[in-house]
Amino acid sequence: MQAAGAQADSPQVDQPRGTSASGVVGFLYRIRTFESFQYSKFRMLWVASCGTSGGYFLQQVVVGWLMYDLTKSPFWTAIALGLDSMPQLVAGPIGGVLVDAWDRRKLLILLPMYQATVSIGFGVLVLLDLVGPWHVIGFVVLMGLSWALIEPSRMALTPLIVPRKNLINAYSLTQLAFSVTRLIGPAIGGVLLAVFGAGPTLLLEGGFQLSASLMAFLMGPQAQPKTPANLKGVWVGLKRVAVYARATPLISGLLLCGIVSPLLVVPFTSSLMPVYQVEEFEVGQKELGWLLAAIGAGSIIGGVLMASFASAKRQGRLLFFVIFFSALTMAAVSHIPYYWAALPIFVIVGVCFTLTQTLSSALIQSNVRDDLRGGVSGVLMATWGFMIFGSILAGLLARSLGAPNATLIASALLVAFIVFIAVRFRAVRQLP
Repeated sequence: MQAAGAQADSPQVDQPRGTSASGVVGFLYRIRTFESFQYSKFRMLWVASCGTSGGYFLQQVVVGWLMYDLTKSPFWTAIALGLDSMPQLVAGPIGGVLVDAWDRRKLLILLPMYQATVSIGFGVLVLLDLVGPWHVIGFVVLMGLSWALIEPSRMALTPLIVPRKNLINAYSLTQLAFSVTRLIGPAIGGVLLAVFGAGPTLLLEGGFQLSASLMAFLMGPQAQPKTPANLKGVWVGLKRVAVYARATPLISGLLLCGIVSPLLVVPFTSSLMPVYQVEEFEVGQKELGWLLAAIGAGSIIGGVLMASFASAKRQGRLLFFVIFFSALTMAAVSHIPYYWAALPIFVIVGVCFTLTQTLSSALIQSNVRDDLRGGVSGVLMATWGFMIFGSILAGLLARSLGAPNATLIASALLVAFIVFIAVRFRAVRQLP
């Protein structure tokens, strides 16, 4: 799929390495599910992605448990778990424009170092028993600021190190990194939380983030097109992105599809998980980790499916079907009162989440203009800023009606939302 005005594969794309018949990477490449791993810089970027997302999921386990333990409030728990996305609503588009002007690799070195510093500092405060609810909120906001630049940097760097024909596969594998750590991170976090407590778990989170910084450093320099980084340039860049997105129904529709998960899926499943754990399933901290890990297992399945069938036809219609099936799965979650019965349902939630995110982001990157790639990536990241609104709604509904009824209402809203997008933006439905 080529967008209008798209350029040919950059000559600076990393050359394949390690693809000999006897090499492990060569074997994975021949499977085609893992074909982008033939590029050495992409392999390093993938490991860096594992580091940052691994730290994030440890953080989610700690923040959810810590806030509920401090407040006993479903509302504040949902707010704390969704608040790190709020800075992205404003900073995401600005960050995307800055990514087009700054060195993306250097950003991927420095920002995880910043995250590690914040995580370790907060972990020390927890160990000293100096933390209250507002400290948790401050920690989440400080961490959220960095994601406004990390994700657009990663998304915009990928086309510089893999050819355009491999982009959907590469983005699928990046989502798979997110999914692998979504499985392992909560499981490890739940055990560490139960055995050692919140402070040591936060120190380990800092270690994950430092490993991501190291892998980005080892990638070596990477040339990229740049635009001047000044206030006027940022404002002009924002206007260009806004005009382009509004004038391109395909991009507008796909960006709206990107809002689905942060607004109506994650706040009513993952963010309400501590509430389900205590009030519905009546299980402990280890079981909370396994509930979140179930979503991670589904995410891995979804990531492998997407990477394996990156060339499937009718991907726009597939995207709508997956979102509709997400709504049905959420309705099922709201009717299951037992812990063990909920685990396979949350696996399906993870599959649908990954397919939705991978399809929407990969289709955008496959069709967007090269000179606006960072800016549009920033807007896509900004859609995660809507998670705070979904978290507020989830918290209010769960407090007054209970978590199951809140999830059921969200599933109905999700159906209505996706029907609107499918009718209004035919360009997405008509993707070949």
